[in-house]
Amino acid sequence: MISAPPKFVVNTLDESTIEKIELSFAASEDMEFREICCPYCSTPLATVTLNMKEGIFIAKCQKCKAVTPLNLAYFYRSRTYRRPDAFLLDINQTTK
Repeated sequence: MISAPPKFVVNTLDESTIEKIELSFAASEDMEFREICCPYCSTPLATVTLNMKEGIFIAKCQKCKAVTPLNLAYFYRSRTYRRPDAFLLDINQTTK
């Protein structure tokens, strides 16, 4: 995951908050993430971990301004199994 500091610093952070940010960053270094996109315009809305497969969050799209409750279970794609292509020939099968 790519992290970036804020563009504008409004308040100075105290040491405990900085420590919490650093610990959170260290804990997320080895995790894999996926993006949740807007169902209307496909703009990326949020980034969640791969093991986050259920739960509802409300997101506002910055492009089309739609406010939508999204259930993560409906927007989860399992990448462990792919349906085989129907037009592939079996390697052992010979054509006549």
